[in-house]
Amino acid sequence: MRHLVITIGCEYGAKGNAIGRKIAEDLNIKFYNRELVDEIIEEVGIPKEIMENCVIIGRSADYILKDSDKINLLRAFIYAPDDVRIHNIMESHNLTEKDAGILLLEKDKRYHKRHLALTGSNRGDRHNRNILIDSSYLGTEGKQITSRNLSEENSEAGRNESMGQKKSEFDKVFSAWDILVIAFGAMIGGSPMDVAKAVGVTAKYGGSITEYEGAHKVPGKIIPLIAIPTTAGTGSEVTAFSVITDHSRDYKLTVFSYELFPSYAILDPELLTSAPASVAEACGIDAFIHAEEAYVSTAASPFSDAMADDAMKSGNIAVNPRSSHKRDIAELYHKAI
Repeated sequence: MRHLVITIGCEYGAKGNAIGRKIAEDLNIKFYNRELVDEIIEEVGIPKEIMENCVIIGRSADYILKDSDKINLLRAFIYAPDDVRIHNIMESHNLTEKDAGILLLEKDKRYHKRHLALTGSNRGDRHNRNILIDSSYLGTEGKQITSRNLSEENSEAGRNESMGQKKSEFDKVFSAWDILVIAFGAMIGGSPMDVAKAVGVTAKYGGSITEYEGAHKVPGKIIPLIAIPTTAGTGSEVTAFSVITDHSRDYKLTVFSYELFPSYAILDPELLTSAPASVAEACGIDAFIHAEEAYVSTAASPFSDAMADDAMKSGNIAVNPRSSHKRDIAELYHKAI
């Protein structure tokens, strides 16, 4: 069994230590701050293997462990705006704003120089991390973190394992930290946006998305979702449906709930200019069929007929395989709408 190791790098004053401790507490795993890591290294050197699930703060542990094939490594970096970090330093060190700012600059310079010399990369480089967390939004208590009753979680885990549904350590991290699943809902077509809706449900309320199959089974608001389509035709960014393939049944299940509406939908015609011709054509057909279905529906109304009629006419733009490569942004904007 490979152990879960969460490494947390952080900017000075971003309260990464407090957040790391909270993660360890919520997951009921070992917590190693910088002082404990230094003691271990002094006594036994840099460990060759990690023999337990744990959270490790700093000391470039993400870099040292990056090539280990004996652990599940989750690399996080915690940051915050400078004004927030200065405020945190003022509180923790009882300093004036000016002195806190000077200390911040000194620490940033020293830590950056050390990290660059060891790893050859900048601290907080997103290419070397799995998760970036802004602690000014998250807070030291995690804001959206679920404070767990460990006995309840253990009994639930036991039930899942007895039913052959063992919960992975990564599942535990993401279900504990709702906030990690927000950000952009999806890009490229309707399927990723449908998946994002499903993630928003299960991250907030737990379980499998199959438990919410059908109509109105989502108990409340899901995690905020921003949908940014880079094609036109599916309309998933403005619907209350999530269609997910259940490979165990070879079946597409549907979850319907008004709670699934994305908080925001951002339509940018510039994003359509890079779509391959085959994708543009498929999206045009998709948009046309949706409009045709609405037009012939027994539940149609004069208003829906007008919208469907206009969509079928504008569908001709999307069907044109060359349309996605044209720089007529006004035309692409109409296509996206």
